[in-house]
Amino acid sequence: MAELFDLCVGAMYLMSDITGLTYKEINIWLFVIIHPVITLTLFILLVFKQRKINHYEKTYEMEWGQGNSLDDLIKYKKTSEDLDFEMSLQEQEEEEEFNRELEEYIYRHLK
Repeated sequence: MAELFDLCVGAMYLMSDITGLTYKEINIWLFVIIHPVITLTLFILLVFKQRKINHYEKTYEMEWGQGNSLDDLIKYKKTSEDLDFEMSLQEQEEEEEFNRELEEYIYRHLK
């Protein structure tokens, strides 16, 4: 642990030589300004992403109905692909449209 500390202090002294700032000024910039800004930014991004996920889950429930999970729809798609039976042209088109909508939904809401 002491070796890691010494390595970091050496890096800060090197940065102070390069930038012309003192060790204490580098320390202030890193741990009082830069680190809190990065932490706060990541926290804000996390909150927005969680809100986005919650919004998509509510939208999903409204579009597909409650009680149906995305996993259920994916399982349905896989099992329907496994079935080997003949469908009319209209049924095939409906199946293809459903699969396209499901893939678009997954792509739009889970990226």
